[in-house]
Amino acid sequence: MTRRHLIVFVLFATSCASASNPKLTQADALIQRAIAHSDWRASGPLSVSGKVVLESINGSPTVLYKLLWKSPREWSDSISAPGYGELRVGLGDKLVIKRSMPSTPGIFLEMYSALNPQRIWYGISNRIATRVQSRTIAGKQATCVSYAENMGPNPTGKVAEFCADPATSDLLYASGGVGDVGYSNFTTINGHAFPKKIKVVTDGHPAITIALSAKPAESPAPISAPAGAAVSVNCPAADFREPVLLRQQRPYYPGGALMLREQGTSGYAVLITPEGRVQIESLTVSAGRLLDDATGSALEKWHYFPATCDGKPIGRETVVDVHFEIRDH
Repeated sequence: MTRRHLIVFVLFATSCASASNPKLTQADALIQRAIAHSDWRASGPLSVSGKVVLESINGSPTVLYKLLWKSPREWSDSISAPGYGELRVGLGDKLVIKRSMPSTPGIFLEMYSALNPQRIWYGISNRIATRVQSRTIAGKQATCVSYAENMGPNPTGKVAEFCADPATSDLLYASGGVGDVGYSNFTTINGHAFPKKIKVVTDGHPAITIALSAKPAESPAPISAPAGAAVSVNCPAADFREPVLLRQQRPYYPGGALMLREQGTSGYAVLITPEGRVQIESLTVSAGRLLDDATGSALEKWHYFPATCDGKPIGRETVVDVHFEIRDH
């Protein structure tokens, strides 16, 4: 999962954890059932194909996605996009990635996160349910639960929200990864809910639409790793924990940008190292050179408790957004 960190200057608020109550406890249990029910990777070997429309990119290019899933320790998927290609192979505890650029573009990190809500769920360290509410999602009355990270006596503000259909336990919505992700048009594969449509909205704007199909993979051939590829850690979702931000330096608002009244969002694809440092890989969203430079300088001073796999520190690619806004009083 890629978690977006959105910093909004001028307006900043956090939410407090609610006291435990039976309604919240029941809703939390529903979300846990929905997470298990929607884990279609647990249904056995599958062949999955997807048509992905990148709506946040000029021209809304179409991408082809394919996944051959045998188990958490043996799988492969691929992206075929205009100007970019990527092959990932999970074998044992190794994740082998061959791509046509030095790093995965941020839009595809977002796509991977949307395809795996279990990774968002398990990635939250010491999650605590803080609020329950009802919402209508895709024409269905959904139960929604907000979660915080219980990192001490004062849990952090909301870091994720999940919504499920109480009648079917289908997972309809997840946030806390790339933005707001909606799941719909479900079919059942070996008792698990498989969404044939996934829609990602970031900052209130359509970003990604995914149309999926799946079928059982009968006697799939052995999966082999490509030569000359980067090697990372293949971590099953249930063993994975997201990095936790420990020290953050807010970017300064450059004087030149203030004079020009430049505003907007600056985003970077970064690697959070096993030591918790931030390595910038590429610019994903530009707010202009002055604001982008200020963001990059600040991010290099951030420090995390690193992501872990089964308790061991690992590197983690993610996308970080910083929002600059001028408010006149």
